[in-house]
Amino acid sequence: MPWAPRSVSASRIASFYDNGSANTTLWLWQGTGSGFTAPAAAWTSVTNGYDSTKTKPVAGDFNGDGRADIASFYDDPDRTASLWTWQGAAPTGFAAPASVWQSAPDNWKLNLASPL
Repeated sequence: MPWAPRSVSASRIASFYDNGSANTTLWLWQGTGSGFTAPAAAWTSVTNGYDSTKTKPVAGDFNGDGRADIASFYDDPDRTASLWTWQGAAPTGFAAPASVWQSAPDNWKLNLASPL
């Protein structure tokens, strides 16, 4: 998932990675102008805390601060769906995730959603 750059020389790529056991890491690659640095972990969930196979992430500047953020719809185990955000933080990371919305049970089926 691309992380919108502030300039061409500051391009970054972010990706969720499934570590197994509902444990996920958010990795970042920093652009160098001629390639990318080795990936650095920006966030890791606890075991049984966040299953990346049950997410639909999107990137954008959701709080208007000029930094790219990540939002991810999550298929919760209690038959609800939730929306989590990771706000972009200087210089190359993200703030801790925050839950910003949750559906009523059986009210929002993530497998029918297509975030844009």
